[in-house]
This record gives sequence, C-alpha cells and structure tokens, in this order.
Amino acid sequence: VALADRMPLRKGFILRMGQTGFTELEQSLALEQLAQAMDRMEAALASGDWLLGDAPSLADFCAFPVLHRMTEIDLGHLWSARPAVAAWYARLVARPSHDATYYPAARIMPAPD
Repeated sequence: VALADRMPLRKGFILRMGQTGFTELEQSLALEQLAQAMDRMEAALASGDWLLGDAPSLADFCAFPVLHRMTEIDLGHLWSARPAVAAWYARLVARPSHDATYYPAARIMPAPD
C-alpha cells in the first residue's frame, strides 16, 4: 500500500496487482484485449499508413508506447500476423524522434541481442 500511496496515478493498478501479480485469468483477459486492439489497428491501417489519415497523429503517438512496451516484455508476437500494424510500428521506430524518446535507459528491460 505504501508504494501505491506514493504513485497516485497508478494506485488502482498497483493495488489490483498486489504482491503476487495478476492472476492467470486477468493476464489472459488482458492479452485478449490487446489482440482485439491489434485487430482494430490492422483494420484502421488497411486504408493508409497512419491510424487517422495521411500523416501521423495523436492517435499514433498515443498507441505507439503501448506497442513499444509490448516488445520489451516479449509480446511483439501479438502483431506478427498483422502486417499493417508491423509496418506502422516500423515507420514510427524509423522516425528521428524515436531514439531520443526511447533511449536505452528508458527501457524496462534490456534490448534483445
């Protein structure tokens, strides 16, 4: 509870996670929701390079950190069968701002070899 009190924006998440982590059911449901989100992204990207139009938008920049963290915790496979999402992710990684924003010290896990 002390950690949760020090992190008010994450308090609900930390309290739900508890000392032992999430249950298998909670993890399974979360993975299902992520897969559904990847399906929606794949559908949105069928008509262009970006989620909402001809240029990157706030939608792209809000969704990208989720996928970036997913790669760090070995969940990148959730979009491996979704070529439009994979290409979208690669476009954002190739942007000059990527390396300044996602520098090595910001990673929650070391980069894979």
